[in-house]
Amino acid sequence: MLAGATVTEIAASLGVSRQTVSGWKSRYAVSGLAGLADRSRRPASCPHQASAEVETAVCELRRKHPRWGPRRIAHALERSGAVAPVPSRMTVYRILVRHGLVKPGVRRRKRSDYKRW
Repeated sequence: MLAGATVTEIAASLGVSRQTVSGWKSRYAVSGLAGLADRSRRPASCPHQASAEVETAVCELRRKHPRWGPRRIAHALERSGAVAPVPSRMTVYRILVRHGLVKPGVRRRKRSDYKRW
């Protein structure tokens, strides 16, 4: 059916761009039919996420002092020098939420439907 057809003709018949067809061709040349399977678009890693060392330090401090909040924990980490890049308060808060040590607060929406006279 598509044997001998150009990339442009194949793209038009399938309703995709020429770049997509070219990508499929190169993936098929390298991996065969397995190369045409859908691939995950998820990033391999998150370079901005706090290190495991920072996360353990934050969780340990919270377990030792259950009444301390993110501000106090960040301040204690800064004073002790336990971790090299000291995380921000928001980073500490996100770590605590991720590990279930803090219940996330309810975010209220701004009221946008004010009545004007």
